[in-house]
Order: sequence, then structure tokens, then C-alpha cells
Amino acid sequence: MEKQEFLKDVSYAIDRMRGKMTVFYKNKPLKTILLHKNMSYNSQNEELAHQIALESDLAKRLNKRRIMKTFNKEVEDCIQKSRYNEAAELVAQKLGLEWTINFLKNDKHFEDDKDVRDIYKITLSRGNRKYSFNFGQSINNSGFYAQYGRTKYNIPIGLLTKTDAEVKRYVKLNLQYDFGNVKNDKIVRPVSPDLYSILACLQKYDVGSFEDFCSEFGYDEDSRKAYNTYTAVKEEYMNMCSLFNDEELELLNLIN
Repeated sequence: MEKQEFLKDVSYAIDRMRGKMTVFYKNKPLKTILLHKNMSYNSQNEELAHQIALESDLAKRLNKRRIMKTFNKEVEDCIQKSRYNEAAELVAQKLGLEWTINFLKNDKHFEDDKDVRDIYKITLSRGNRKYSFNFGQSINNSGFYAQYGRTKYNIPIGLLTKTDAEVKRYVKLNLQYDFGNVKNDKIVRPVSPDLYSILACLQKYDVGSFEDFCSEFGYDEDSRKAYNTYTAVKEEYMNMCSLFNDEELELLNLIN
């Protein structure tokens, strides 16, 4: 709420008998003070009432709410305009969140995976508090290989820091001597997950009981697999609670 808009609803009353002035916001008392002199309604006392109102806890809460509303709109506008990572970085900056992304391996990650994908170790940190977990990248953004026609030749991950020219030389010498002679031949490098994808996948609210979880997500209560998923989700949420309070988790829910 803007200052002038807030002050429109501020009023005050003077009790001359007791030498007191009470400041109100929308007819609700904010604070009562003693007046030793100047017991009349004038610009000086009006200014004093405004100062008291602006320094009140209510004003601070309303101002914080206004700032958060403006910030939330900025994040939502980024998402609406498909600037997803910009939105995630705004939230991270607001929360003082730092993160690292380190490649682990190319392997199956999820229980139902039929193909391998790149797996990364993600670490989120705020001061001395940290939470690390593995993140399975999408299959389309996974792999380090040479595309030769319809054939893929996997390239050792140790060559990831080499230039494309150096990698092509390795492929020609060790995998396919004819590589690079056709326009469509190319080196495909793994794509690290972005911050939006990481934050969007995390559990930011309590799913409640196992029965609640199954009802919300359509799992069978008699399924052992469902129960294992439930315990993993609960554990992830507890780890998030070690980094963020309820208000901060609500802010993170903008990224979903």
C-alpha cells in the first residue's frame, strides 16, 4: 500500500481530560500516547499521528504485503512471457539462495526409466544450511555423443571440456573415420538443467497422510511403490523446510 493511500485512513482523537492522543487506522486503534501540551486538533498533531501510524507494525505488514504483491507480479509476468529461468533467478535472489550443478553420470534415474539420462548433483544453500539431491535431466537434453546420420557414438565424458574441433578429431580417429564429411554430422553436448527446472520439481508443501497423498495424485493405497514415493516426497519436503520457512515456501510455489 502506498504511503499516501495508507494515510488517508489514518485519524486521531484527543482526550483532553486525560491528556492522551489515540491514533486510528480505519477506526481501529493503533497506539495511544500522552500529550503534555498541544491538546488541539491541528497540523502538528496530525503529522505526529501520521508518523506514529507509519511506524506501526500494521503499516510495516501492509508495506511488506505491497512489496510482495509487486514482486509476485513481476515473477508471474516473467513466467507468462516464457522467461522461466529469469523468474526462478528473481525468486532465488529474493531468498538469498545459492546453488551448484555438477554432472554425475549418464544412467537410468527414475524407477520407470527405459533409457539413460544425464544425472546431476544439485546443492541448494542458504548460509550454513544446505540440501543436496540428484536431478535427472530430460532425455532430450542428455548425452554426449557424435551424431553420424542415424547413428550415435557415445563420447567419453572426460572430453567434455574439449573444443568441438578436438572432439571431432577424437571421433574420426576412434569412432567413425568418415565423421564430419556430411553437413548433418554434429557433436551433441549435454545441457545442464536450469534453475527453473530444478526449483519446479521440488516439493514445497506438505502432502499430509499417505491416504491424502494417494487421493491427490491418484495412487493405489495398497501399492508398495506408491508408499515408497510418498516417503521420498515427505523426506524432500522436510529437507526444503530445513532451508525455508512457510512464507518462503509459499514464494517458491510461484515456480511450478
